[in-house]
Amino acid sequence: MRWNEEYKKKMVSMEEAAKQIGSGDFVGVGLAIGACSPDMFDAIFERWEELKGVTISDTVPVRPSKPYDLEFMSRLDGHINYHPSFGMPLTRKINESRFPDFYPEQSHDLGDRYAKWSDVYIAMLAPPNSQGYINLGLTNFYTLEAIREGRASGKLRVAIGEVNDQMPTIFGDNWLHVSEFDFFVENSTKIPALGRATPGDRERKVGEHVLELINDGDTIQMGVGAIPEAVIIGLDGKHDLGIHTEMFPMGLPQLVEKGIVNNMKKPLIHQGVTVATFCIADQGTYDYVHENPSCKFYPCSYTNNPAFIAQHPNLVAMNMALMVDLSGQIASEGIGHRMISGSGGQLDFMIGS
Repeated sequence: MRWNEEYKKKMVSMEEAAKQIGSGDFVGVGLAIGACSPDMFDAIFERWEELKGVTISDTVPVRPSKPYDLEFMSRLDGHINYHPSFGMPLTRKINESRFPDFYPEQSHDLGDRYAKWSDVYIAMLAPPNSQGYINLGLTNFYTLEAIREGRASGKLRVAIGEVNDQMPTIFGDNWLHVSEFDFFVENSTKIPALGRATPGDRERKVGEHVLELINDGDTIQMGVGAIPEAVIIGLDGKHDLGIHTEMFPMGLPQLVEKGIVNNMKKPLIHQGVTVATFCIADQGTYDYVHENPSCKFYPCSYTNNPAFIAQHPNLVAMNMALMVDLSGQIASEGIGHRMISGSGGQLDFMIGS
């Protein structure tokens, strides 16, 4: 069967896709912008009374949806339960209630975990290209491995692709074929965008200390927030920087335009290329990464492998801390007994660097 015929045959309504979930299923959902839409969640929750023991799990949610509504989910207890593997502002209230189970994780092993957990997997994707390959868009992370390895092991029963024609296409090991999915739903929805943070005096002061540690030719990893923005502002005058990171940094288009980042001092592998595994950013950054050969996404088991990170000479990893004690121990997941986020890729890059 030709791929376009197969694609049309697998196209179903959102309600039909939701019917593929059965009692006892673990439903893995893509990270951040790679997660399904609130519409898809709604279709699943319409069936809550007939389902028992269903678990929905995602990571770094960015779209307000019912799984993060404590009052709503408490009514579904035992039928459908939400269990996150990373804390974010949208999930903070339901996490603090201790109603869901929390799955601790390091980014580099999430693909293996979701492959072993998921009976059903749902991801938002770009439309297929002329050869029948579907781009994972702004989130690779664990999606590619959850589907391929889950299928190979026999654990994954159903893979559902929510196809969004507004999803940018990112090069790299960021493609799956139409044949690797069981069902498709087409749903054109706006891609969530973040605003750029504005550093204040405190963030600028921290940024000044960080900038002392960055030299020409270094490869850097950074996340999002006011301190990374302070660092980006202060990079003027630096040369030949490279980027190897988990999250594609906002501000990169400007750094490339100024000639500060060119990735030419990286090792021969990926020389001249910014490597990451996902992106949440402003619209300007989305426009920049779309079909840009100098930007490539790979599974986080690759980007976040400490042994691979360690192959980059002079790698400077910049990550946020919440508390530091007088002996130098750093807490980045919570304040006291209040969980703020999770381990994620921070530990991967600390070990690798």
